[in-house]
Amino acid sequence: MAKLLSAGLQLWGQRLDNGKNIYKSRIEVQVVRSAAENFYYEKRGKLYRAQCGDVGNFYYYDKPGKGYYGAKQTICMTDGTMVEMIGPFSSNAFVINKAFEDRDPLIECVTNKLHCVIYITLTSLENLGMRFEKTNDGIYLADEYIDEYSKNHPDHIYPNVLKL
Repeated sequence: MAKLLSAGLQLWGQRLDNGKNIYKSRIEVQVVRSAAENFYYEKRGKLYRAQCGDVGNFYYYDKPGKGYYGAKQTICMTDGTMVEMIGPFSSNAFVINKAFEDRDPLIECVTNKLHCVIYITLTSLENLGMRFEKTNDGIYLADEYIDEYSKNHPDHIYPNVLKL
């Protein structure tokens, strides 16, 4: 089972032509994963969601297509049946969290070694001391870092900062 070891905000910057700096933050995590790890998916409409320990995974899948060069993904459902998806398949955490509101929300993070995207449960991140606010439109915002940083860097702008 996947276990979250650490998490923290990382601020990535970019300098704009007008001399301002623009920042986007990501939650960087360290996760230990097991070779025996299995995701068992639940389906709601065209959405599939699974969770194994602290890590989640999901897909939107309508019907077989020719996307991703015909790539195939076989997933195991909670009832033990197998579903083969032939690309395209995709989605995002916001859509999944709205469809599965009775489940622990998934937050987009990056791994601390390869900076690959990984989805961690909100509860797991909160258990490590991170704080979040849920906006009226269902977006989770990490709130402990940006206020302190913006005090020290008043010349920086933050469009959509910390939308997760």
